[in-house]
Amino acid sequence: MTIPFHREQRGPRDLRDELLRLLIPSPPSTFLLRTDRPDGSLDRLVLVDCSLTPSPGHLVVLPAPLGRGFTARRLVAGEDPSSLFGVVTWILHDPR
Repeated sequence: MTIPFHREQRGPRDLRDELLRLLIPSPPSTFLLRTDRPDGSLDRLVLVDCSLTPSPGHLVVLPAPLGRGFTARRLVAGEDPSSLFGVVTWILHDPR
């Protein structure tokens, strides 16, 4: 018995589809959010993946105080990740 190993012949890839695959590897758990900095200034536009497990040093998103949107900051070692919304995978706009 033989098992053929054929590569599927695909046509030229659509650039838009490739860009979306690169930016959003897991679409059901990815969100586009506007976040505030910890000091409350300058909004950022970020892509957040809720399926990723955060590690110390990752930029993470969590609910802002008083329930007013989201804020992004670095995760500190020993911090409880249960209050986090997700891990930032891309910063699309950061006005500095």
